[in-house]
Amino acid sequence: MFITNLITLQAIFFLCSFLLERIFPNNQWQTQKGFNSMLCFIMSIGAIFAQVMFFGWINIPAIGIAIHNDPLIEGMIFYLIYSFVNYWAHRAKHAIPIAWKYLHKMHHSPSHMDSRVAFYRHPLEMLINTAILFVLGKVILDVSANAVAMTLVIEGILETFHHANIRLPRWIRPLGYIIQIPEQHIVHHQKGLHKYNYSPLAHWDLMFGILRFYQSGFNWLDFKDSNKAWPYLRFDK
Repeated sequence: MFITNLITLQAIFFLCSFLLERIFPNNQWQTQKGFNSMLCFIMSIGAIFAQVMFFGWINIPAIGIAIHNDPLIEGMIFYLIYSFVNYWAHRAKHAIPIAWKYLHKMHHSPSHMDSRVAFYRHPLEMLINTAILFVLGKVILDVSANAVAMTLVIEGILETFHHANIRLPRWIRPLGYIIQIPEQHIVHHQKGLHKYNYSPLAHWDLMFGILRFYQSGFNWLDFKDSNKAWPYLRFDK
């Protein structure tokens, strides 16, 4: 029931973001050809990965160190640890050419930005992300399925938020020092830029001096050859 409630919460947040993007859009983007069909395919693969992962999590014994008996405290602590590991994994996907091409480039290929892009990832990147989560939560630590679900939902909600194409008031900017906001992730997705705003939790970027807000002189999203979605699945681009 706990996991079901968390998944429902994330689904509601995504639907609200999707609706608000259509009522209060921040930018008018042109969606690349094949994006929606590719997203449906990716989400189907992601659903399979999630089922396999939670089946394994419940049935495979852990060898790591337990964090806490309370699932809420355990989930919060594990999310902080996971976010730090994921922060460096994200930086590595940008810094290492082979990781960029075969794992993360597809996520940066869309010619638009909205909440759907948060889940737009190559299946190979999903597999690597799942492996990182499994090693961290089963081998290094001993984390319950509830805590993992809580971690993934927190991450999913924050990712949905900072990818969202919603026009926000200027007074919300200070929130960007706590969690990443949409204008910051636009900076991260700029064409040819691999420098700033890697984490949904802003303090990691702030700690390492690479937290940035949007400024004039915006360099557009995507790549010059990203007018079609499906070639990125085959690593043709």
